[in-house]
Amino acid sequence: MLKEIDCCELYVHSDNTEYRIYQNGSEAEAVKRSGDKSLFSDIELKTSAEIEVLRSLDIFFDSLEFETWETDEILGADYVRVDYKGCAYYTNDSEMTADIKRYFEAVFNGGIKPAVLMLDSFDGGGPEYTFKTEVKGVFTWYCSRRYSKPDHEELCGAGYEIIYELYPLRKGSATAKITSVSPICPEENFRLYVDVDENLKIKYELKEK
Repeated sequence: MLKEIDCCELYVHSDNTEYRIYQNGSEAEAVKRSGDKSLFSDIELKTSAEIEVLRSLDIFFDSLEFETWETDEILGADYVRVDYKGCAYYTNDSEMTADIKRYFEAVFNGGIKPAVLMLDSFDGGGPEYTFKTEVKGVFTWYCSRRYSKPDHEELCGAGYEIIYELYPLRKGSATAKITSVSPICPEENFRLYVDVDENLKIKYELKEK
């Protein structure tokens, strides 16, 4: 079961800037402020984002053991703070702080935008797809179904699209395997090639195997 992050914070010591992202109702909310950390009135920017922008951090942090992190604020350095199950955990790992800083900067510079992959299927034997990430930590994905007609429940064999939204996590390249299974359609196998750049812009290429 995935860890569910309540709040993620980054403090940049060099310019006394604090970033924070947390859930606000059905959305995520991000705050950037500088100056005295004790004064919430020093907020410079606040922006809303899709809840997936916060939930993607569940994937980002899932393999880490927070119990090995510090439980007191790390003074005099850049650090990442994660609130999880009512406890605050801190790390000043340089790679982690750089990745999270890039993530926050993308949130405030136009937002974290997913790439969208759509595959076709239909009720009554259409392909069912499995999605297996082969290189973890670069991107994550969310899946939904969209019917082409609003009265699809009254139709026999109504068509729909399987929509994969690919969200960037950190700079890098990764692959995933997509396989379709159907009692009436031939099996298909695809490999997905994903690239995430310095600004967390994500693009992909889908190739049939």
